[in-house]
Amino acid sequence: MSLAEAVVGSFIGVGLGFLFGIVVLVYGAAKKQLGRGLVGFLLSIVGGLFLGMAHVVLAIFGPIVITAMLIRWIAGKSEGSEPGSSETGTEGKRKSKYLKYIAGAVGVLIILMLLVGSGANSNSGAKYHYTCPADKYLLANEDFDESGWKVRDVSESDVDVYLSKYGELNNYECRATGRVFDLSISFAPATYNYGIYVFNNEEQAQMEFNNLKQMYLKEGSIDTCSLGDNCFSYTLMSGGWIWIQENNVIVGIFGAGLGSDESSTLDFGKRVLDKMHRIG
Repeated sequence: MSLAEAVVGSFIGVGLGFLFGIVVLVYGAAKKQLGRGLVGFLLSIVGGLFLGMAHVVLAIFGPIVITAMLIRWIAGKSEGSEPGSSETGTEGKRKSKYLKYIAGAVGVLIILMLLVGSGANSNSGAKYHYTCPADKYLLANEDFDESGWKVRDVSESDVDVYLSKYGELNNYECRATGRVFDLSISFAPATYNYGIYVFNNEEQAQMEFNNLKQMYLKEGSIDTCSLGDNCFSYTLMSGGWIWIQENNVIVGIFGAGLGSDESSTLDFGKRVLDKMHRIG
């Protein structure tokens, strides 16, 4: 869950918690249980806040469940002793009711959390089918919130010096190449040359990626990395390569310069994938 989603969820949770908390407060006053009404009002807001931070769906439905629990809590307290029963017996029955209500409410929240979790997992495994032209996936200056990043317009042939020397790909539908400078650390700049190759289908991209990997293995050892469906890195004296295959696309990134290492090149690769996911 992103920070923006957490903030939105918190606002929704607190807002609904406040509204439902007013209901609890009014109900408590009507039942001459103002103290419990005030406690319920605060619990509704706090509960909405934490549930909203977890997920927007919980921010919407969570306060409803909390309100139902609080109203039963106040209603149970306001009920008098049953005729013909001892105070101890009545109190025991009342506690038993509370436990049932609490267990039911917790069960509802657990079910909601499971549903939310399954939805999140299905989204995280979403299958993107990338399309031509590939240049719509290239990073632009406005894609960087931090200062110091510069996107340079370069010819394909200029970037091809890197791409063709360290990775020949065939049978792609279209491609786009770009170059980005990271000048955020003046004494340790970094340059990223990269290419995005879009294939007709995932099987073709997978085949080309495997051929590429075999080519690198003949040159030396490679390391696996965590981006995309398949990812490997290859280190040179002059810099390092990251190759990523995700669905029907292959992304190749060459990071060079004092400020470039495998970690920073992976971070740059994540920026590229994030934009591709946004566009779809």
